[in-house]
Amino acid sequence: MKNPNPDPVKHKEISIWNAEDWLYEDFEVGKRARSIRRTISEGESMLFNAIVLDMHPYVADDVFAKEEGVFKKRLVAGAMVFSLGLGLMAHNNIHTFSYGYDKLRFIKPVFVGDTIYTIRTQLEKWPKYAEMGMVKVSYEVFKVPGELVLYCGIGLRIHNDETAMTPTVTLVDRLRSCYSGAVFDVLRAKGYVQQTLPHYIRPLNLQHKLAGPIFTIQGKRDDSLDAHQSLLKWCELLSKAPANTVLYDDPNMTVTLNQQDVTGVIECTPTC
Repeated sequence: MKNPNPDPVKHKEISIWNAEDWLYEDFEVGKRARSIRRTISEGESMLFNAIVLDMHPYVADDVFAKEEGVFKKRLVAGAMVFSLGLGLMAHNNIHTFSYGYDKLRFIKPVFVGDTIYTIRTQLEKWPKYAEMGMVKVSYEVFKVPGELVLYCGIGLRIHNDETAMTPTVTLVDRLRSCYSGAVFDVLRAKGYVQQTLPHYIRPLNLQHKLAGPIFTIQGKRDDSLDAHQSLLKWCELLSKAPANTVLYDDPNMTVTLNQQDVTGVIECTPTC
């Protein structure tokens, strides 16, 4: 028999089987994929229980399950269903990193001998970092003939295509696009009740939204400084104003601070 691939160096040029290679720009919201099926056997179920030291009667005691259990037969551990369900859709994409899981739900019981499969649904995407974006997908695990038994969402960090990178949306941009009333409701629900400005602080421009971290200033009067020294002190402060922040408090700095990419100024008058 003649070896069709005799040169090991050229093996790396062959694409890897069962490995996806998409980047952030390739991610299509709404796209779905279905895995192959697999049957969960008695042996692997008990092996999983032994490895993770889970010998709960519902998953490890057949007599208890049949005679006293609610389902009258032994369950497969939920953690195992979760692991197998995600493993069935493992894409082996080296450009992605898991960011975490969300809304993991064990909806229906899975028993030894059941056959499962997984559907992956691509839900949303948004820019996150200069080199990477964020995407969210859901994994729905079904058992034959099609009963949903597990659901979870997962966030992934994905490399951008450097040849087609789009400007990164900052947190300030995202906050600026929010409706302020909704932000107020969310903060109040989280227990932050003192989080609005007094009603008598009014915007000079109703169309301009202030969004970003607050950069506070605290000063004091110093009559020993002459006009030149005082101006130098103000210039020093202006040069240190961080970009993408809202400056709190002087009324005479707006024009200069716009050049510093400061998003706005909150003027604190003697009535504050």
